[in-house]
Amino acid sequence: MGPKAFGEAIDQRLGYTTWRDRKTAILVFNRGTETSTVLTGIDTVAKPHGNFKRAVA
Repeated sequence: MGPKAFGEAIDQRLGYTTWRDRKTAILVFNRGTETSTVLTGIDTVAKPHGNFKRAVA
């Protein structure tokens, strides 16, 4: 899953939620790529998204 597909997954997931849903998740399976590279890619796609509120450590 590349950055474009991850952004589409965010939009798809938010399309399934309702106003009552407080939390949601997207599972990312990482094979063959460094975890730090994947996490950096997630940050670059998720943080500029219009529905991004905050990062939880």
